[in-house]
Amino acid sequence: MKRKTKIKHYKIYILIFIGGIIIGSGIFCLYSILKNKDTIAQNDSNINYAVFNCVNSKTIQAIFFNGKVELILNDGRNLLLEQAISASGARYANSDESIVFWNKGNTAFIEEAGQVSFSDCSEGNKTDSTLAGLNSQESGNNQIDSSSPILPLYPNLTWNKEVATTTVAFGMYLTGTRINSKQISDSAYYKSTSLFDKYYDNQLTANGWGKNKDYVADGPGTSIWAYTKGSKIIVLSYTSEELNPSTNRPFSCPCQMTFSIFYGEIK
Repeated sequence: MKRKTKIKHYKIYILIFIGGIIIGSGIFCLYSILKNKDTIAQNDSNINYAVFNCVNSKTIQAIFFNGKVELILNDGRNLLLEQAISASGARYANSDESIVFWNKGNTAFIEEAGQVSFSDCSEGNKTDSTLAGLNSQESGNNQIDSSSPILPLYPNLTWNKEVATTTVAFGMYLTGTRINSKQISDSAYYKSTSLFDKYYDNQLTANGWGKNKDYVADGPGTSIWAYTKGSKIIVLSYTSEELNPSTNRPFSCPCQMTFSIFYGEIK
């Protein structure tokens, strides 16, 4: 009888030991996921944006993040280059170095196949009228005043035509103009939202707008926040729809995303 009791106790100890391993592994995995998420968020917060005006009316819009640069060129190309070795200044190149972007201080140029294709570029004002007009024509926003603080529109998205609207947000009645982006497919959720946020944070705060901490709301795959200046308000938001939804895990991409900008007055 004692022998059977000992065997029973051993089985209980073994089960407790196995259970401890499983629980410990789960805690470690959860910690790793949260740590990785925090690292992504920290990396994405280190994003810088600049516009370079070059000779022959060429422009380079550059977004610097995590040792890379994303270039939006006025000829319609969008390039992603990795930082490369350089003796002076910052140098970014594609895999075979057929395209190289050089940046030192507030100057830049691009070499393609050994030839300079964008030359004598210097960092300019992000809200200059040339860029504002370009964005208005490309997105069909001919009714948006060129002095509007939402211009130039975020260049990594294609925008629909603006519509006049009266809406309710944060318990307030707002009258003004709303413009939505065309839907995009995205597998890098943090990158797209962080770049959009950083772009407008730089642009609006530089022009005297303040981010209002009382006007912020977040949910799974969606967020809305606002900037105010007197009685005027700009509301930024995005919504996401999972391409492979599952009830067994939190919201995640790949997903379809739509960004929205509202510009108007608080009534």
